[in-house]
Amino acid sequence: MQCAPPSGLYRPRNPRANPLYRLVEGHYDEVKGIKRGILELADLFAINKADGDNLKSANRGRVELERALQILRPAREDDVWSPRVVTSSGLTGDGLDEIWEMVAEHRQRLDDAGVFDDRRRAQGLQWMWTLVEEGLRAAAREHPDVAELIPKLEAEVVEGRTTPTAAAERVLRNFLSSGD
Repeated sequence: MQCAPPSGLYRPRNPRANPLYRLVEGHYDEVKGIKRGILELADLFAINKADGDNLKSANRGRVELERALQILRPAREDDVWSPRVVTSSGLTGDGLDEIWEMVAEHRQRLDDAGVFDDRRRAQGLQWMWTLVEEGLRAAAREHPDVAELIPKLEAEVVEGRTTPTAAAERVLRNFLSSGD
């Protein structure tokens, strides 16, 4: 397994090849900021460094993520796999065998149902569009004309002086017209 980057969220280079997302204990609060598309992509989440003083908070994070997944990815009768969340510790080795067993079980179930390749192709497309959306959002926010406009528009939306739709249209118009 690869080590998690300092941000605490391990994002596989090729999500089609790996159903696992790993959160480092203490960083699972980032779950609140994780894009819905990422929660929809992963089939197994592991909260690492669940040992010592971190164990209690890691277990709270596991419960929180399980609840979020129940809302965002409710079980369907035709689904052969429901996302799972586990805790693990590289220090003690706790949970590592469980993760490997779940990865193997996940692959076997999807292969047996004949949906592994189809799901991976669909997840690849979903991942592509998630990255496009994130890239466009970042590019728009960094664009000089848009960056200057954003605080004003956000205030107008919050104060009810404009609608979210009108503000979004203005952001997009300014962003897209920059190439003219």
